[in-house]
Amino acid sequence: MNKEDSEPSCQTISMTTLRSKTREVIEKACYAQNIFIVKAYGRPMAAIIGIAQFEKLIALDTTGFSDDGGTDEPIEESRNTNKRC
Repeated sequence: MNKEDSEPSCQTISMTTLRSKTREVIEKACYAQNIFIVKAYGRPMAAIIGIAQFEKLIALDTTGFSDDGGTDEPIEESRNTNKRC
């Protein structure tokens, strides 16, 4: 079975854990397609997903999520620039 065919794992982690294990979290998100929900003070604050999952998510978005009224630039273009998200 292919890694892309397997169901991604979802794990909740604290900000403290993220600070101490950033590299491990990022690698698991990228290579094992794990999803991490980051909590601060017991509240979900962010999600960390791999770039492949992010690209699939963006491909599903037909309305765009830019808050400036413009269209979102393609992922490949943003990879080749130093723009911040």
